[in-house]
Amino acid sequence: MLGSSFFASAIGQHIGKPVGGRSGGRARMTVSDVLALVGGITGPLGFLISLLVFFRDRPRIEVSASWGLKAIPPDPDYPENIVSVSVVNLGRRPAYVSHVSARRQGSTRVWLLAGTVPGRILTEGSPPYISILDENVLKKNDLPWWGTRFSVSTSSGKLVYSPWLESPPDWASSQTTPWWAATWNKTKNRVNRIAK
Repeated sequence: MLGSSFFASAIGQHIGKPVGGRSGGRARMTVSDVLALVGGITGPLGFLISLLVFFRDRPRIEVSASWGLKAIPPDPDYPENIVSVSVVNLGRRPAYVSHVSARRQGSTRVWLLAGTVPGRILTEGSPPYISILDENVLKKNDLPWWGTRFSVSTSSGKLVYSPWLESPPDWASSQTTPWWAATWNKTKNRVNRIAK
């Protein structure tokens, strides 16, 4: 109440008085001028807050891959050399994801992980959606490690990709690696992180 009374009295003291303290001037601050000034300050602030809420209150899907994994103890249900693809929702809105795939840069061919076709709904705080693949599949298809990454499809039709590999995994040890591959992939990953 004290703050409101002070604000009201301050406005009342300035209403009808010359602007800038010049006596005899024609320009005077009215109630409309005060309200316009308050609106000019709070309007952009409200717009900024709504933008921040909009960008935070949405799904944010991230894909990552872990290479060279082995099951301990050995399990016949798992391949000898495993690559694990993890999909997680870091946003505040649920999202439906499906069709985890391995993709080669510059090629339209897709290696689909069949068990991921039904998909799953990921909510905030839900466990990651994990799929596994035999690394030998990538080796047999002669996929270049520096141009291979995984993707997942969302309900909006958007493809979300895993980061580029920055060093050759075990299954690609026999490949001839271009001198620029690791540096170029590191640069692309940095740019993607900044863009997020």
